[in-house]
Amino acid sequence: MRSETTPPELEAPADDALPAEAIREAGLTGVRWGALERVVSEMVGAGAMIALARLLTPSEFGTAVIGFAAMEYAWVVPNQSVSVPLVQRRETSRLHLEAGGAIALLEGLLLGALVFLVAAPLTRKALGHDAGSLVELSSLAFVLNGVLAVPQALLERRLHFRRLASISITGAFVAPIVSVALAAVGVGPEALVLGPLVGLGVVLVLTWASAPAPLPRWRRSAARDVVGFGAPTLGSGLLRSSWNNVDYAVVAARVNATSLGLYWRAYTFGVLYGSKVTAVLSTLALPLYSRAGRETQLALRRRLMRLQSLTVFPLLAAMILLAPAVIPFALGEAWERAVVPTQVLALAGMANVIQSGTSPLVLALGRPGAMLTWNLVNVIGLAIVAYLFSPLGLVPLSCALSVFFVVRVAIGQEVMLRRIAGTAVGELWRSCLPALAATAGMLAIGGAILVAMSELGAPDGVGAGLAVALGGATYLAILRFGFAPVLADLVSILRRLLPRRGPPVDEPGVGVEEKIAGSRP
Repeated sequence: MRSETTPPELEAPADDALPAEAIREAGLTGVRWGALERVVSEMVGAGAMIALARLLTPSEFGTAVIGFAAMEYAWVVPNQSVSVPLVQRRETSRLHLEAGGAIALLEGLLLGALVFLVAAPLTRKALGHDAGSLVELSSLAFVLNGVLAVPQALLERRLHFRRLASISITGAFVAPIVSVALAAVGVGPEALVLGPLVGLGVVLVLTWASAPAPLPRWRRSAARDVVGFGAPTLGSGLLRSSWNNVDYAVVAARVNATSLGLYWRAYTFGVLYGSKVTAVLSTLALPLYSRAGRETQLALRRRLMRLQSLTVFPLLAAMILLAPAVIPFALGEAWERAVVPTQVLALAGMANVIQSGTSPLVLALGRPGAMLTWNLVNVIGLAIVAYLFSPLGLVPLSCALSVFFVVRVAIGQEVMLRRIAGTAVGELWRSCLPALAATAGMLAIGGAILVAMSELGAPDGVGAGLAVALGGATYLAILRFGFAPVLADLVSILRRLLPRRGPPVDEPGVGVEEKIAGSRP
């Protein structure tokens, strides 16, 4: 029988924990490029969103939500079952890469066929022909993401965040441009799925060109290693995706496609846009946590949470102040009913920021089973809230969800951080206190200005702009006079994130580990 023991020439060098300074440098590089990727993606996406909102109806968006959900699952399966285990491992051999590729490809082919042959017909029968067609299209994403899993993991292991961001930016340009072009020629809601599929194809080609992976081969012992960690993380990831989509499914079943489209838009503005910003840091967190020592992990967690809250909270507060003027103006009067739900769900978005980042830390500590249980509880709770409140209307549903998100944070910090990560819950809240205090002041001043400008008969846009400007000034003033060291630290981080002269830390072929190799004993 042929042995599957890794030959010496294929052994990967041991990935010892990197020095704290190398972790910080890699993190700053990742944030710098991740922030650039997010800004570019959101600018392009905002323009595409405005165009698509005027080309398609809320009902057509509601129909497309089902396709969006299927494509999210298509990414989660290979990412959580293969990419995450390969990134998390201290030692990864060529055999692990071959086995991981075989697992991801097999998952993509089987699940893509299942979605096309089973899920699409069921969706067509339950929700109509258009929804079924979108699910059929989304089945291709399972195969594409399966092929992408291993080269993506290779780039993350090497901490090549610049290359990852460049590839993501390219895909972010392609997907919305294709969607708008197809919608403009009358393709309909299918345009919302076809665009991301084309973008995913471009990302796949560029990622493979940047980090060619070994061809998939079945390696039993290596596959056992990958599956041993990947099975619970996959279960956790599927539950997390269900968390992202279960409320959509309930709203679709309990009301209608138009209400679903409006709710999806409000949830996107209020919660998901904040998550997109935190995703810049969360994406970096697992490879950084996995390469850091224990004390560095906890210090990095505190620093990331403070940075996330200081940057995302004022953006969500601005969303609350601007929504009444911006949403009808940018998207059209058909979307006006999404204004108040957006404002309420922005509070849920703030709670979600506090909760974010817990999963990478728990996974880096080797506790995927705990994340699996926690995500299951979250999905069940969200489904119950959505089921009970969705028939009452969008505003009651949004209020109930915001309360649920706040309660979820309080419980999650106790269960996941104190008991598993061993960090005091008070440390987390102290990290967020400056942002909470400054955001409260921003909303108080901005809200007062909105009321005053409305009584004076000023146009909505003028009042909203003035409210955000003076509210933002209040935010900075509270940080300056109440939390001066925190503001100074934030300014220091932002300065370090600015591009510097000289080669970036993650030049192709020269990762952080190689640059510091000479300093190791």
